Amino acid sequence: MKKQFNFFVSLLAISFIFFTACKDEEPGGDPNAGKPKVENLTLSPESGLKYGDDVKVTASLSDEAGLRTYTIQMSNAAGVIYEKTEMLTGKTFALDLTIPIPLPKNAQAGDMTVAVTVKNSGDQITSDEKVIKNLALPSFQSLYLFVNSVAYSLEKKGDVFETEDFFPAQAKAKIYTNPDKTGLYWGLDGTEIKALGNDEITIGKENEEFFNVSFNPVSFELTIGNSQTWNPSSEALYIYGTISGHWADGKISEEK
Repeated sequence: MKKQFNFFVSLLAISFIFFTACKDEEPGGDPNAGKPKVENLTLSPESGLKYGDDVKVTASLSDEAGLRTYTIQMSNAAGVIYEKTEMLTGKTFALDLTIPIPLPKNAQAGDMTVAVTVKNSGDQITSDEKVIKNLALPSFQSLYLFVNSVAYSLEKKGDVFETEDFFPAQAKAKIYTNPDKTGLYWGLDGTEIKALGNDEITIGKENEEFFNVSFNPVSFELTIGNSQTWNPSSEALYIYGTISGHWADGKISEEK
């Protein structure tokens, strides 16, 4: 009887080992089971782009249990230059977003990665990415300093753009690449000047004064020059031609 018992114990042990071995050898399930999906990620255009250009990002996001968030990141060799996260509801979402490619400080030309990450209600995540090849640096011929609705044209002088004029006291401004305030611009983000910064930059002094403003669109360095003092002249001045005034005054035809 004892031998028979030992035989059944041995048989049970062998069966257990065999069962375990067979179970380990079985192919695993879908590693993405239960995870959200990112499908048909596309960029438009996907080539010939430069910093400051708009790129359209589209994708189909879905999850059987429900979507929670999506995140878009843009990264170059120096790291992340753009990140946006939005909350989601429901089981599907058609991502369709046009993003101006930010111009980072001291940017360099090269490849840039656009990654889309989606999270579901169970905090599981899925990511997909596309690469923009040879993202180029922008080239500017002129810039515009906007103080309220007044545009001051900045003239290119070497690596910087500058103007010299009277500026109101405590004047605040943004710098644009186009005179209609379209395209790339620079403003404050916290205490730093950044491309696409939301807040205006204070350039005005305590009083309205005449001074030089210089801006480097690569290093984002803004230089506000010293005020120029204007003193009354003691010398005689002569004016020739027509000056504004009453129409009956006519033209000045002789020295006065």
